[in-house]
Amino acid sequence: MFRMADESISIEKMVETYRAIDTKAVIFSVDAETETGDLPDPNDYVAQTVDSYPDVFIGFCSVDPRKGKAAVEELERSVLSLGLRGLKLHPIHQAFFPDDPAFIPLFAKAEELGIPVLMHSGYAAAGANAPGGGGFELAYSRPIPHVDSLWGHDILT
Repeated sequence: MFRMADESISIEKMVETYRAIDTKAVIFSVDAETETGDLPDPNDYVAQTVDSYPDVFIGFCSVDPRKGKAAVEELERSVLSLGLRGLKLHPIHQAFFPDDPAFIPLFAKAEELGIPVLMHSGYAAAGANAPGGGGFELAYSRPIPHVDSLWGHDILT
C-alpha cells in the first residue's frame, strides 16, 4: 500500500516503524486516471487509514487535475468531509503543467481551503517528453501565489 514497488509493507508494519522512531508520515494516493486509465486508491481509503492511526498518519488527498470541475469538487469533499489536510499532485504521472490556466480553479480551491499542495518536480525518466515530465521552473509553477506549496525532489529556480 502507498508504494509503487511490487513489494508492499503492511499498514501495521508501517505504524510499528513510525511509532518506534516517534514520527508521522503523510500518506496519499495519486489519481492519474485520465493519463493512465488506472483507478486510484480512493481518498476515502486514505482517510480511513488516517482515522485508524491518527498518531502516525496525516492524510493528503489526490485528484486528477485534468478532470476539471470534478477534481475541484473532490478536493473540497476530501478536505471538508474526510478531514484530509493537503493536496498531492504529480505533474509527471498526471501529465500536466502547473502553470496551465485550466488548473487555476483547482489551485484557487486549495487556497480557499487553506491547505498546502505537495507536488513532485524536477525530472523523471517515466515522464520524459510528456507534459510535466521535464521539470518546470518555480516561477511558472505557482498560478495562485498564496497557495502554500511543498516540492518533492529537485526543482529548477
